[in-house]
Amino acid sequence: MKWVVFILGIATCSLAWGTMQAQEKKDNPAVVVDEAKKTVSVDAKIAPRKLPNLDQVYPIELIAGWSAPRGKKAHEIVVTVDVDPSEVHKGLEKLGLKPGKPAKGEDTKAEGPVVNVFMEIPDPAGGTRPTGTGNVTAMLSRGYLEILFKTSDTPLSREFDAALARHAGLHLAAFAVADAAKAHLRLAADGFRVRELVHMQRPVDTESGAATAAFTIARLEPGEMPEGRIQMLTHRTENSVWQERWLKQPNSATALIDVVIVVEDVEAAAARFTRFTGRAATRTPGGALIRLDRGGVYLVSHHRASERLPEVAITALPFMLGYALRVESLAAAEMAVDGADLEWHAFENGIAAAFPTDERADDRRLRSGDARSAA
Repeated sequence: MKWVVFILGIATCSLAWGTMQAQEKKDNPAVVVDEAKKTVSVDAKIAPRKLPNLDQVYPIELIAGWSAPRGKKAHEIVVTVDVDPSEVHKGLEKLGLKPGKPAKGEDTKAEGPVVNVFMEIPDPAGGTRPTGTGNVTAMLSRGYLEILFKTSDTPLSREFDAALARHAGLHLAAFAVADAAKAHLRLAADGFRVRELVHMQRPVDTESGAATAAFTIARLEPGEMPEGRIQMLTHRTENSVWQERWLKQPNSATALIDVVIVVEDVEAAAARFTRFTGRAATRTPGGALIRLDRGGVYLVSHHRASERLPEVAITALPFMLGYALRVESLAAAEMAVDGADLEWHAFENGIAAAFPTDERADDRRLRSGDARSAA
C-alpha cells in the first residue's frame, strides 16, 4: 500500500438568492420578501442525494430546485423548493436588484449583483438556528475529507472568515474518539478552555431508506490550539455515514492517515498536541511526531517544510500544510492528479500534489468551459 499527500484548499461560497427557511407552508406564503432586512425567504427541504430511479449519486450543480419528477435537476441539488423561479425573481427585484447576464462562451464571465445564501435549520427547541457553514465531503474507508464553505453569518462562520483571511487552505483537523463527552471532560480537566459539547444530526439517504447521521463534537475555545480548529468528535451513526457506495474513489484513496503542520516552535506545539491527544511526541528530523491509533500528527519547522515541499507558499505560522492519504494504486493517484491539472512530484513512497491557487483554478475553469472544480 502506498500513500499520497494532497494539499487541500477551502473556499467561501456566496452564490444564491436569499434566506431559506423550513417552516410549515400553511403558516407562511411560499416566498416572503423582507425589504427591511433585504432578504427573500423560501420554504425548503433537504433533497435526497440519490433518487430511486438513478443508479448513482451525481455531483451537486444547484443550490435549490423542484423535487422529482417535476424537477429535471432533482438529483443535483441541495434542497427542494415548491415555488416558481419567477416568484423568486420578482422577490429579488422588490429588493432593488437588477437582472444579470449568464456567461456565454469560454472567455466571458457572468454578470449581476452578488447575493448570499443563508440556510436555516429548525431548532428542536423552537425557532431556527443558522448552521453557519456547509460542506462537501469525500468519504474514504477510513476517515474523510471535508471542504467547508460559508452559508450564513454566525459566530462560527466569522471564525471561518478570520481563518481564510490568514491564508486559504487547511484549517481544521477532527480527531475521532469513542466518547466525545468523556474527551470533553478530560480536555477541561487538562486545562483547555472548552466550548459547550455539541450534538449534531442531519437526515441522510441510504440504499435502504431514510436515516440519520449523528455526531457529538468537543470543541476548544479559539486560540487554545493556534494551529487551527482542532477538535474531537464521535460518530454515533457510522453506518449512515460510511456507506459502501461512497467509498470507492477514482484516485484509489482508502484512508486519511496523517496531518502535517508547520510551526514556529516545534517543542511548544508538540507539548500542546501531547496534552490534547494524551499521546507522547517523538522527535523527527526537523520536527516531532504524535502517533495515534490510526495515523499521526507531524509537526515540522518552517525550514524543514520548505526543504521538502518548496512548491507550497507558507504565508503564516502556524500553517496546516497537508494531509497524507493511503492509496491502493499510485498509478491511479498519478492519473487523477494529472487529470485535474495539478502540479505534483514523486515523494519517497508516494507523490505530493498541491492544489492550485485561486487564480490557476479560475484559469483552468475558463479554459475547460466547466464551472465545477476539477478537484
